[in-house]
Amino acid sequence: MGAIKGSVSYTRFYVWGELEGAYQDRFLRSIKNRVFEPLVAQEPEEEHVGWVSMSDPFDVDLNRDKVFLNNFLNIAFRVDRWRLPKPVFDAHYAEAEKQQLEKKGRERLSRKEKEELRMFVAKRLRKQVIPSMKTVDLSWDLDTGIVRFWNNSSKMHERLFELFEKTFKLKIVPESPYANAIHVGISESNAMSLVNRELSAFHETDDAEASGVVRTVRRKRDVQEPEEDTEDREPLDDQPDDDIEDDVENNDMEDDMENDEVADDDDA
Repeated sequence: MGAIKGSVSYTRFYVWGELEGAYQDRFLRSIKNRVFEPLVAQEPEEEHVGWVSMSDPFDVDLNRDKVFLNNFLNIAFRVDRWRLPKPVFDAHYAEAEKQQLEKKGRERLSRKEKEELRMFVAKRLRKQVIPSMKTVDLSWDLDTGIVRFWNNSSKMHERLFELFEKTFKLKIVPESPYANAIHVGISESNAMSLVNRELSAFHETDDAEASGVVRTVRRKRDVQEPEEDTEDREPLDDQPDDDIEDDVENNDMEDDMENDEVADDDDA
């Protein structure tokens, strides 16, 4: 989803810090060091994040032409995660636990044994599934320090903050009255009065948008009117405007990858 196609809603952030020296070369080297790497079934990690090309989520061979356009840095943030259906995992775990208890001649497993068995079952099942994948476009105006991120999920924002700050060694903060004031040059002492203020939204919002301001584009679409006899038509000045405005879908993008995670069994 993002700048090229898909959702037209995005969240704005500010980058705090100075761009010094030949920062484009430095940024490109750092991006290449943190490109996305695929998940491996036998490794313990459940999630991988990294940078990919905005035009192709499988393209990690990034160069200057793919990343920089005039004063913009354009890149995509990719997250892959193992998603094992809980009923499937529970069934395989129950069978594996039964075999272990019979083999050991015991009635229950210890906490450590359960954790090791869960990981063993998960690794075995991962060979039969494909990780879920999500990519989100990011466009950074290097002149203004404004970042547009085409996702409104607070959990996705947290992932972005961590990778962004590791990559560019700069702090990224959500748009807010306080951040807006600092951005336009208001002193920090005066801006502090805005810390607890919230931005006003001119469209319906939900909890997923709390970490930033979602920019929603409104479009007009043509409506085909049925033919009418011109003799019976009212004067144009007396007719209401029939243009219909459509809210473009504002996808709250709650991080659905968390919904199907394998839950740990409670110890007896």
